[in-house]
Amino acid sequence: MSQSSAVSARKTAPRTPEHVRIVMATRNGAAYLSQQLQSIVDQTHKNWSLFVGDDGSDDDTCAQIRAFAAAHPDRDVTLVSGPCQGSAANFLTQAAAAWRDADWLAFADQDDVWMPTKLERALSQIGRGDTAAGYSSRSIHTAPDLTPLRTSSLHRRAPGFANALVQNVLSGHALVMNPAAAALVVDHTQAALASKVPFHDWWIYNLIAGAGGRVVLDPEPGLYYRLHGENVLGHNRSWSERMVRLRILAGREFAGWIDCNLAALARCEPALTPEARTLLKGMVDMRAEPRSRVRLRALRQLGLYRQSAGGDRVLRMLALTGRL
Repeated sequence: MSQSSAVSARKTAPRTPEHVRIVMATRNGAAYLSQQLQSIVDQTHKNWSLFVGDDGSDDDTCAQIRAFAAAHPDRDVTLVSGPCQGSAANFLTQAAAAWRDADWLAFADQDDVWMPTKLERALSQIGRGDTAAGYSSRSIHTAPDLTPLRTSSLHRRAPGFANALVQNVLSGHALVMNPAAAALVVDHTQAALASKVPFHDWWIYNLIAGAGGRVVLDPEPGLYYRLHGENVLGHNRSWSERMVRLRILAGREFAGWIDCNLAALARCEPALTPEARTLLKGMVDMRAEPRSRVRLRALRQLGLYRQSAGGDRVLRMLALTGRL
């Protein structure tokens, strides 16, 4: 269970090409953790290991992880202390610590429940290859007791860097990366941490899309996603939820998130395609432009977009008011 012994075991026991390294970031997740762990055990794709970074839980989270490891001695299960700097820093830090060259990389939230074919579907849809590829599926949103409420939104527009700069569609709780994408993310972890990117999944969407990789959005749900007070950004169907989103977009918080993402992308510029570098520079110049009409014209010329017509209208409003 120690980090050093787990690293030693990985070096002496090479993975098969389809090995998936599952990274979980935990903090006080004992209430729902056991169901998520069991759903990982129940995966039809059996070649996986689990690496958990815990951000200072004061409940039974760590005890449950240790008990899980003891109950599955044939599995490589590692529990380490997280950086205690938020979920994004925990996921990215542990991914960099856990990953090895042959591994696929999957992220797991502590309170979800995976459907049995989640990993199998992801691997079959994105493939190994030399091109970085990230996968995410829709999810069935549920009450805390797993009573189904609705299915997450189906994104109608194609993913791409012009979308990633202003919106995330690569949901972290369903995220799976092939080895090429995992290597890309791990190689640029320090840039993300130094820039304090607010969301690990949004950052990864930016990086994969900007580097010319593929983003696959599976229209079929792959997991049950609990809705509760800790994940307001995970749902936006009701009017109250939409108003929360609108306040974030219209305030300075959203612009601050973009500041962090752009700073991280600037640190990774050599990894980006020429087209992405041009788009990145154009967005930086647009945001620095003092004239509102010029900003609006630049927004249109750059082709930045969100996944809905309403989202595009909000973008135009933000560009006009200097809050983008």
